[in-house]
Amino acid sequence: MKTRMMPSIAMLVLTACGSPKGPAADVSMQAGEWETRTEIVKVDAEGLPPGMAEKMAASMKSAGTTMRLCMTEEEARQPRGTLFTGTDTPDCKSEDFSWAGGRMKGKTTCVSGASGRTVMTMDGHYGAQDLDMTIRSEIDAGGRSIEMVMRLSGRRIGECSAATKKG
Repeated sequence: MKTRMMPSIAMLVLTACGSPKGPAADVSMQAGEWETRTEIVKVDAEGLPPGMAEKMAASMKSAGTTMRLCMTEEEARQPRGTLFTGTDTPDCKSEDFSWAGGRMKGKTTCVSGASGRTVMTMDGHYGAQDLDMTIRSEIDAGGRSIEMVMRLSGRRIGECSAATKKG
């Protein structure tokens, strides 16, 4: 269950990205079809036998998640929280987020009965046709502590296809 949950955590972080803020908001992502890839870089879980966290990280890294989406002109001008996930996340609260001047950073805390409490910090860069960020997650899963580092990268691959256009 945890392996399936991890890529979703990365997508939840993106739900916290709001509209560009501040004077350096001159960098915009370009509308069109985007492909994003999430991979696990590091996992450290409390109470695991030596070497197990490294094996988990290697296994999850090779099973990275790739998804495609269509970003409209409006979404490119003002990225919204639901852009990369398509759903709202009422169990998550964002703090100190900025999405401006080619840099995105912030913190999101999610509380879920099934997976406990997750605190994610994000730091990365974006341009008109690409994005790259590091997401550090601290998860309290039923009293067990899990620390994870993920990398999310994306690129514009062209005009929106029929498969990714929104109805």
